Amino acid sequence: MLEASLKEAKQARRRGLIKLIIAITIILIVALLLLIFGMNCCSFNEGILGEADTLQPGVKQSEQITESISKPADPLARENYLKKLNQFQTEIEVALENIDLTSWQPEKANSIKLYKEQALAAFAESNYVTANEQIEQALITGEQLIQQAKTEYEQSMTAAQQAYEDENYQTAYENISNALRLNKQSQQAISLAASIEKLGEISSLLDEVLIARKENNLDKELSLIKEILAIEPEHERSQTRKKELVEAINQRQFAKYINQAHTAVDKGDAKSALSLLEKAMQLYPNRVEVMDLTKEIDELQRQQRIAEYSRQALAAMQQDDWEQAKTMLSKALNEKKYDKTMLDLMDKTNAILDLQTDITSHINNPYRLSEQSIKDNAKALINQSSTYQASSPKLKQQAETLSVLVSKMSHKVTVNVTSDNQTHIQVRGVGVVGTVEDKNIQLYPGEYRFEGKRTGYKSKLVNILIPYDQPFYQVHIICDEPI
Repeated sequence: MLEASLKEAKQARRRGLIKLIIAITIILIVALLLLIFGMNCCSFNEGILGEADTLQPGVKQSEQITESISKPADPLARENYLKKLNQFQTEIEVALENIDLTSWQPEKANSIKLYKEQALAAFAESNYVTANEQIEQALITGEQLIQQAKTEYEQSMTAAQQAYEDENYQTAYENISNALRLNKQSQQAISLAASIEKLGEISSLLDEVLIARKENNLDKELSLIKEILAIEPEHERSQTRKKELVEAINQRQFAKYINQAHTAVDKGDAKSALSLLEKAMQLYPNRVEVMDLTKEIDELQRQQRIAEYSRQALAAMQQDDWEQAKTMLSKALNEKKYDKTMLDLMDKTNAILDLQTDITSHINNPYRLSEQSIKDNAKALINQSSTYQASSPKLKQQAETLSVLVSKMSHKVTVNVTSDNQTHIQVRGVGVVGTVEDKNIQLYPGEYRFEGKRTGYKSKLVNILIPYDQPFYQVHIICDEPI
């Protein structure tokens, strides 16, 4: 029904404008006709006065003239009438057009119509006094109605606004309907009517909101509030309540996430705790609870990293992979620098790796063991490795290999020296073999320089490597190149 009222108000505005144009046009036409009519009347009277010989028989001329002009036209009354008629048509009728007189004041509406019709009829008969009286009555009655309509309109608007704010749809509807009847083109009334119309649509939802609030069902209440705002976005109470509900629900959900996250931390479930923390931070990122929980999760993750690094380090030790063990222990110690267990394991790991490196160096350079100082160092490494051989099969094997090398490098090899019995032979740094044809000498495995000399011939220098893995080795030297 309000929608129909709104539509009628818009149509009334258009009709009012059209009627104003028509009224002005009619006034101009009537004024023109009256002007012509007045001129004709003057001509007619002059004709009567100029035609005395056409008077009725037996009647005096003066009596007949008096009878003809017993009600002479009053120019001033005529002018006043036209002014009042113009005022009525351009002001009163236009204002009344914005009021639904038929439903509001039907009797006075008919009275105004009758006053105007009688005024027009009197004017048409040149009875300007009567025309003035009738149009004056139309003006007075119209002005009274306009003032009364204005007063009642303001009262209805105030009542409608209050009822709307109180969400009393029926009272708001009745008052806004009356306001629109009294002022069809009021934008304020049209706007309020649209809001009241929406209030009618949401009234049942408002009842459900009250029930949900009594039940303390925040989620359901918020859902209903959102439905209301979808219909009426400007509903202030719903806007305010929505903010309150969102805040209350967020607070409740935040507390739930925090509590669940603490439980996850207690269970060592860092992944779930972190997920819950992220959800809580989306609601209130700067709350103290978030900061405290973040510290707890960080500590839990740190402890879990240490445990994982330790586990991987021990697993690497079991697999005799001490490089990997050292990597994992380093990561663990980065998390917890002064953990005694980790430090002890790191010392052991470094000792094994150092022994493996040093022993491997001797194994890869066995002939250096021919030097007594290096041989002594190798023996010391073998003794040191015994402490860790149970933990490192690889180290044990390396130590055994080195021990064999040391043993072999400690046993002399029989070296058979052959020559032409004319070349003098010596082993630099060791001793003289002499001028021989075939002679066995005893040398430790290693590198030697055999030198042969003969008068009249160029000397010869031969580098010989006596292998540690052969019990017998032969060297042949002859100086046979003349000088």
